Amino acid sequence: MDKRFSKKYADDMKRYSYYIQYLDDPIEFAEIISEVSGNVRHKIFKTISNFCKYLDLRYGLETHTYWLSLRKKLGFKWAGEYQKGVSVSLEEAVKAIELAIEESKAVAIRIWFLAVSGSRPIYLKFMSWNNIANINNYYYVYIGREKSTKRAYIAALTPNLYKVLMKFKERGKHTPFGVSRDHEYKALKRIREVIPHFRYYALRHFNATYLLIKGLMKEEIDFLQGRAPISVLQRYYLHLDEKQILQLLLDKHNKAFREFEERILGFFEQA
Repeated sequence: MDKRFSKKYADDMKRYSYYIQYLDDPIEFAEIISEVSGNVRHKIFKTISNFCKYLDLRYGLETHTYWLSLRKKLGFKWAGEYQKGVSVSLEEAVKAIELAIEESKAVAIRIWFLAVSGSRPIYLKFMSWNNIANINNYYYVYIGREKSTKRAYIAALTPNLYKVLMKFKERGKHTPFGVSRDHEYKALKRIREVIPHFRYYALRHFNATYLLIKGLMKEEIDFLQGRAPISVLQRYYLHLDEKQILQLLLDKHNKAFREFEERILGFFEQA
């Protein structure tokens, strides 16, 4: 065997064995797997499969059989078959913000943003004030082009959320959604005491379901969540250019989330 290949294989085994610890919690494992690229997902699966085979041979266990049944159960198509297990209702999303704000206003704002934008939680750490943009007072965060899909991607901001973020900026906060690990841990622990299945990623599923109920098309939701380019929408808005389409879509998005924000704004005024 090529020495370079064997060294690379050993490095991959060492790097991706980290994910083995999540096998006891299929919901969290599916959630984590859905956030990585297809190439990384393949390497994680290969690492876990080899690890389970080793345990079976070494100790006479049946871990590999368990792993294969788990893969089949989850489906691993962007954790698609397991979305119901990691979603939250409108009441639960509102309650999560109410509980989070008792521990950390910054965590509550994170939850608010993820609920209205449908953004992947992994992008939070990459966002800066320079990424916030607007078109005629319709605000969004420009994330850039996703490495895996090559599509331009934005995260929508409502006017109310934008105002709160600007207050944070005036106070000298370095990033829009930065939060200390200690505050985040305490806030999430508090939420999960009441909503055990709550995860940041559940808000992405909440966002898609909520917008669908409010009348947005699946293609519009796919664009807002970064799964489709804006060209998908041009078949419905033939007479508009990209800026006009984006402005119209953000307007529909903001109107859809008025009911949600009416229920949470009081928490921030009291905090």
